[in-house]
Amino acid sequence: MGLTITGYCCLEAVESPRLDTAGDPLDSWVVRFRDAPHYPEHSAGLDTSRAYRFLNTYEFDVSYVDFEIWREQLAKFAGYPAVKKCGHVRHVYGAQQVTSGPFRELLDFSMTEGTIGPKVSRKLCEDFDRFMVSVPIQERRLFAWLFKECYLVFSIAQHDGAVKFH
Repeated sequence: MGLTITGYCCLEAVESPRLDTAGDPLDSWVVRFRDAPHYPEHSAGLDTSRAYRFLNTYEFDVSYVDFEIWREQLAKFAGYPAVKKCGHVRHVYGAQQVTSGPFRELLDFSMTEGTIGPKVSRKLCEDFDRFMVSVPIQERRLFAWLFKECYLVFSIAQHDGAVKFH
């Protein structure tokens, strides 16, 4: 079991979607989103109570452990300081203590479920774009692979879309 991250673009609200008993769409090219419990502001620009038709999507899977390791590496790569919290020293904690900065919305977000809406997706895509030339490809292949995968989902979602963590 792991984390699936899916980017969607060109979302259009569906007036009367066909849903199953759990509230999930029955039709292909229709999706529903859920807010991350502690991060509803991350889905800004999207009404998570609605179902949406989408034009295109990109998805990848990663283990929770690899994603958490990668987020720590990303926080260090982006220049956040290492901060001690709950007996652990991590760069992610440094990112979580500020109100803005590169990749901050991804570093201070649920790893298990939630949605990042179009506004935050555009900002994150700009962050990935700006840092792309500095990614250490040969030395840290897992880091480079996950950086590329996240760049792709946010590149798609920047076009009136969203990124779903599920």
